[in-house]
Amino acid sequence: AWALALLTRCPSDMLSAWIVDDGPKAGHSYAMTVDFAGRTKNRDATVISVFDMTENAQVCLVSIRDMAPPDQLHWIDGVKTAYGCEELHGDNTPEGAALMAYLRERHGAGIRGHVFSSHNKALYVKRAQFLFEMAEVRLIDCPYQRREFKDFRRIASESKSGLDGPVSYSHPPGKHDDTVAAFLQIAPSMAHGRRAEAQAD
Repeated sequence: AWALALLTRCPSDMLSAWIVDDGPKAGHSYAMTVDFAGRTKNRDATVISVFDMTENAQVCLVSIRDMAPPDQLHWIDGVKTAYGCEELHGDNTPEGAALMAYLRERHGAGIRGHVFSSHNKALYVKRAQFLFEMAEVRLIDCPYQRREFKDFRRIASESKSGLDGPVSYSHPPGKHDDTVAAFLQIAPSMAHGRRAEAQAD
């Protein structure tokens, strides 16, 4: 019902959504992440991802392309309200900084910005890897997200001396990692020692 209400107000034929739980469960806490579309030639998407932090489980994934920022904010507010998300994590990139500033003014507490860099991205990735290795997180199994996680890789640049240069984590040229970036934002906030139930989504 909440998704239909958003579509009625702001229709888009460039929007996709995968929903496991259509609303919050009693006694569970929720957080959402937003990876804002960058200004790239290969049409990045703005990805909204909602996580049940009680179960370390992704329950909603929305991908938006070619939508004006005010309408994107409409969707972000709508999804946040639908699940009662206590935290919203977003990227403080040049493209996302203004939108994050607006969200802070609107919601006050619980708005957390992230800036991935060559100095800290490896820490985000290692935290996410640990969650997978220990089976402590469950993501929605959809082709779109699976493809981006498969493409995501460690990239080491080689210097003229033949030695490896700085290491980065990203997608190959022409590919995307929007869903991966959205997940990396929330990974450090997920609890250890909580095994996600092995069930099909």
